[in-house]
Amino acid sequence: YDKHGARDADRKYPLGWGPYMLEDVKIGERIVLAKNPNWPGIKKSNPDRVIFQRVKEPEARVTGLLNGEFQVAPFIPAHLVPRVEKSSAARVYKGESVESMFLGMNGKFKPWDNKLARKAVAHAIDRNLIIKSIFKGGASILHGPVGKGQYAWNPAVGPKYDYDPKKSRALLKKAGLLGVEIDFYCTTGRYAKDREAAQAMVPMLEAAGFKVKFHTPEYSTHWPLVRKGKRPFFYHGRGSIIDPSPAIGQYFQTGVTPRIKYSNPELDKTLAAERAEFEPEKRKKLLQKAFGIILEDVPAHFLWRINTLYGLSNKVDYVPTPHNRVYGHQIFMR
Repeated sequence: YDKHGARDADRKYPLGWGPYMLEDVKIGERIVLAKNPNWPGIKKSNPDRVIFQRVKEPEARVTGLLNGEFQVAPFIPAHLVPRVEKSSAARVYKGESVESMFLGMNGKFKPWDNKLARKAVAHAIDRNLIIKSIFKGGASILHGPVGKGQYAWNPAVGPKYDYDPKKSRALLKKAGLLGVEIDFYCTTGRYAKDREAAQAMVPMLEAAGFKVKFHTPEYSTHWPLVRKGKRPFFYHGRGSIIDPSPAIGQYFQTGVTPRIKYSNPELDKTLAAERAEFEPEKRKKLLQKAFGIILEDVPAHFLWRINTLYGLSNKVDYVPTPHNRVYGHQIFMR
């Protein structure tokens, strides 16, 4: 760090001591890790090398898996699952995810500074229909930042926003915003069926009275603008929500990031209290209070968790994790 500085120390000169060592990096293409034979606990059956390769198209990932080019193929779309299941070379792993998909509404932009417009969005989306038609049932509805099985989840926390197009339109009319133009952004290929799911929301939003301009930028250009608070309305995911506190702070605590540009002193106070609380049940109640504040103000509308679908070669033993991080020492060659 002293020699190379904060920007380049980890990017260009990574040092560390773990089960795998960096061997090669080609930005935007692949990362190659080599097994560290001196790491305690490393097994002979762990792969000698782990290559993370970017393959954007799901069809190409599945084809590569079935041809033996890849041993682990994440984020298999539901419609390609039968193709893998029919193969003698691979199998499908199905599990729950801890990644929350949501619609972010940046209050720095109109009409998202108006709570009625945000609530109109929340009532406009038919999540059940999208889960059934786009994800083929392979997702679960979220009524808040976390879902069943995640830390501090409580089904009683609300308010809940069920699909109600008449109420959605009435809210927008009350706000004097019928016919308001909005820009809606979504990536293509970053999440399972991301473009298709977002595209299905467009007529729902228009039925509520919004006039939608739909944009599908590349993730590499879109994500930096989200992080800088320069996207008004977007479909996105927040992964690795093991403990919800960091994710909530990242998006909703005053001044942490400009992604949604939300600020609520009561939420800030509640988050500070839960982070200082060491009694688990008391902390959960504080987190649930924080969930309720967010749900009442609707700076984001929580949609679903997409089930984890991995294609796995029959030449490996591996159990994918809910947070979708792949570690070489958890993979075993048969």
